[in-house]
Amino acid sequence: MELSNKIIAVDFDNTLCYSNWPDLGEPNIPLIKYLKQQKSLGNKIILWTCRVGKPLDNATAWCERQGLTFDAVNDNLPEVIAF
Repeated sequence: MELSNKIIAVDFDNTLCYSNWPDLGEPNIPLIKYLKQQKSLGNKIILWTCRVGKPLDNATAWCERQGLTFDAVNDNLPEVIAF
């Protein structure tokens, strides 16, 4: 990871997904497109949410269906910890 890369942490409920916890809802398409663009530029994306267990599994699976993957979930990046 270059120090010039951005690290973007994003919440799930009512940020990536318009929903009422623990349900899943409609995607925030402009934000998802922005995050995919940032990832394609080499920036890192962290999903930072209060969800754990099955609700977190559901949220990450929902994100994958939107074509959005993360470099970390509810944690810092390994290279930042090492730094």
